[in-house]
Amino acid sequence: MVEELNKGNTPEKNAPENPTEGIPVSESQNTQPQASNPAEQPAAEPVVVEGSAHQEGQSQSQVSQESVPSGQPVPPQGQQMNFGQPVVPPTVNPALQNAPARKELIVLPIISFVVSVITLILAWLAPLPFIYVIIAFLGIIYAIVGLIVNLKRKVVLSIIALVIASLVFLISGLAVFVRQPKSDDIKTERTEKKSVKEDIDDEDEEDIDEDSKDSTKVQDYVASPSDYDYTWSESKFKRLKFAGYSGSKGGSSVKSIIKKFGKASEAHIDSNLLSLDYSSTKNNERVHLSFKKQYDGKFILSSGVMSSTPSGIKTVPRGSYKSNWTQADVDDLTTGHMNTGKGGTNLDDVIKKHGNPVGAREAMSSSGEGFKKTLKLLYNDYSGSDKSKLSYVSLEFVKQSNGDYLLSYKYPKGEN
Repeated sequence: MVEELNKGNTPEKNAPENPTEGIPVSESQNTQPQASNPAEQPAAEPVVVEGSAHQEGQSQSQVSQESVPSGQPVPPQGQQMNFGQPVVPPTVNPALQNAPARKELIVLPIISFVVSVITLILAWLAPLPFIYVIIAFLGIIYAIVGLIVNLKRKVVLSIIALVIASLVFLISGLAVFVRQPKSDDIKTERTEKKSVKEDIDDEDEEDIDEDSKDSTKVQDYVASPSDYDYTWSESKFKRLKFAGYSGSKGGSSVKSIIKKFGKASEAHIDSNLLSLDYSSTKNNERVHLSFKKQYDGKFILSSGVMSSTPSGIKTVPRGSYKSNWTQADVDDLTTGHMNTGKGGTNLDDVIKKHGNPVGAREAMSSSGEGFKKTLKLLYNDYSGSDKSKLSYVSLEFVKQSNGDYLLSYKYPKGEN
């Protein structure tokens, strides 16, 4: 020992650097010869304490045996295996494998609920229930969309909304069949009430001053220009009651007409006859009413005519029309029944051959036997340059139920 120290072989100086410095080393290791060439010297092996290495090996083997289930092969040394987590396919995210389901989006199901409830109430209470059947179908659409949106979420509320919306749709459809007759009854009842009200109003107007005689002064039936107002229409004219020329039927009284339509623009009295004229600049409309005085001194409506310029007939300005009528042309025209025009020449054939007239007038008239609609045409050549042509031709047509006009009167009269 003394000799080794004297030779300069100090263990602390010649020992290689060891990370386990401070751990005692055996004499056999210290007495091993060292190579003179440092390059040829093998790499120093780490010094491991036998006791500690043995303990670490035992602990690792114990951990490996405890973590590896029975029946599975033990991996060779140097390889590591994670036994703490199950082996899963690479396409599956283990973090999401056991993740809880996301919450359901409840906006669309709630909208479906609201639409269904409102529709169900209105379908049974409001008019036109078939409209709410269409709205109920929207509730089903909202429920289906909500179910699709929540397909990867919880879908409990969406399924309930779809079931309720479907039931509401069926119940709303039932309301259409149940309530439709009631709607028709209500419309009929309203129409009847309106008709009854109009009849009552007319009766009330006709019962005014039953005991007093009607005036025989013209000024009592004529309105001043500032007070005159034209309020007539075809429908109002057709609601009048005409007694006829014989007066055998009850007609509207002059007082009831004046109360409803006001005083006339013109009036004429001749013995027991009274006539009132209402005129308007609109379409050159005019209403002429004839009254007969009764034994009690009251004027009762016997006949009337409402006339206007027709919108479907074009006319030629006076002075520019050149007649192409001959007496033979008039003779070729066939006049039908005086009141109905049945069997007469059609208006379209006359206009096609002789062109548009100088004047046209459409009229609705009644004398107690219903209403008749007629059309009068006037062909008038004021120049008289062609003596072989008729300068004046007047025709009258009666309107048919299909809209045609058939000839009922002609002038100058021919053979037919």
